[in-house]
Amino acid sequence: MVQGKRQSGVVFLWAVVLLSACGLATCNPSVSLVTTLQQDCTAYQPLQCVFKAVTKPDGETDFNTYEEICNTEGNVTHECARVDLSSTAYSYTDPATGAVKQIEPSFCDYPDLGSSRSYRLQRNTGLPRGKLEDRYAKCLVDNLNLKLMVSNCRDLKLWTCDDCYASYKRWACSTVFKRCEEATDPNVVSLTCRDTCFDTVRKCPANLEFACPGSDPRDYSDAGDCYTL
Repeated sequence: MVQGKRQSGVVFLWAVVLLSACGLATCNPSVSLVTTLQQDCTAYQPLQCVFKAVTKPDGETDFNTYEEICNTEGNVTHECARVDLSSTAYSYTDPATGAVKQIEPSFCDYPDLGSSRSYRLQRNTGLPRGKLEDRYAKCLVDNLNLKLMVSNCRDLKLWTCDDCYASYKRWACSTVFKRCEEATDPNVVSLTCRDTCFDTVRKCPANLEFACPGSDPRDYSDAGDCYTL
């Protein structure tokens, strides 16, 4: 009997939350709750570089790579460096301010990020290298997970919500962490494989409205040397 009362209390609490999200207007309570709980990821979004096409020696555009100008008013905003990947929480001291911060385990926990490869990372964030990018990817994926809570993954014939989550996470981390073509030049990075994006389209419910650009060469590549985590 005690357990039944506890469950009733939980249901009542969720009902109050849903009604608060909807107000008195007619709406879809689940969708309204998701909208209310979603995070604003702009606080974690790394600075964007200015796109510039790369021309091959024969004068044709190189669609396998591209160049971005990563500076603001003459100040270099990014660098090519290894990601500080960690599977456990730890304390970090900001070298600029001396402030001690508690850092959570890495969300984008793919082995390539912990290797000797270099990735384009924003400089002077007050965080370990790559942590701003890691938090941005996590924010994107957390918001997707909220949508999956109210999505009907049973409409997917071959995939589950877990498949969608894993594919979206790989897409988010691959697009946020851009691999440097050269060890020290943050302006030239490899393009993410277009199939990394299409894999998410295949494995996620259609009502998420996730889509990939059809032919825009600035974000994805179909070449054999494209990049994905």
